[in-house]
Amino acid sequence: MPKRSAERKARRAEEDAKIAAYTAAKYRRILEPVVSVARPFATGDVGWSEFDAVIHGYAIVQREAWIFFQQKRRDLLQFIDQEERGDAYWDPADALKAKWTRPQMRYDAKHPPTALAEAVVRLTEIARTEGREDLIRPTQDWEALVQRYIVDANVIGFMEEAGAHVAADEAEAQEWIDLLTNIWNTTPQPDRGGRTALELLERRPPKRR
Repeated sequence: MPKRSAERKARRAEEDAKIAAYTAAKYRRILEPVVSVARPFATGDVGWSEFDAVIHGYAIVQREAWIFFQQKRRDLLQFIDQEERGDAYWDPADALKAKWTRPQMRYDAKHPPTALAEAVVRLTEIARTEGREDLIRPTQDWEALVQRYIVDANVIGFMEEAGAHVAADEAEAQEWIDLLTNIWNTTPQPDRGGRTALELLERRPPKRR
């Protein structure tokens, strides 16, 4: 037991160091524009308005970074590992810009896709735009992944394996969850005669008042 506890503490310390190094590197990235303009401002080569704009931008991007680092420890470590492998990359300034410029193609409760292929197309379009190659899969692969979890109605397990929570902030994570919900709801269920969750919901009799 003591040995296991020591190993757990050592692993925890290693993870803490990895998170600290990653965090420091990202905050250095945020500070680069401030540092680059600070010296010219001190010598009078840059006016106050330009310097103030850089400082204001720094404050906004710093907040974006703070939100990013509030995600679950496990998800953050997973993302750091992905970035180390070259499978992902997060730049706080780029993430903030993308948040305001990317098209809002979230889950539409009034007009959801009625077929798995359509749901996959919607997800793939956004994933390709956002550089989320891990969310680009053939329709049959999505079907197989959902069917591993749908028997036990383990939607959380499905979302975690799919990578919905690997995101810059809560709003972005919710977008992936919404798009993956389309996948879940349009996948045929073998134990339900091949009917989808959407079809089962539509056939459910209305509640009596």
